Amino acid sequence: MRFGDYIKKKRMYDPREITLSQMSKQLGISLSYLSDIENKRKRPFEAEKIEIFADFLGLSEDERTRMYDLASRENGEVPSDI
Repeated sequence: MRFGDYIKKKRMYDPREITLSQMSKQLGISLSYLSDIENKRKRPFEAEKIEIFADFLGLSEDERTRMYDLASRENGEVPSDI
């Protein structure tokens, strides 16, 4: 699974039915940028945004770790949560 697929799945399956617009406002990024990330046209966002995303959706520690791992793999970096 890729980072964009993962965050899209988490956002869409949230019981609050969070839209791209709502999530982009929460993250402080443009709707088009978030869409590009979800659709694999842009690289994953930085750790600060991952934390905001995870907190807003109430993700577990395992889910948060998975996000960091996926982002790092796509960015060719060591996970920033290590």
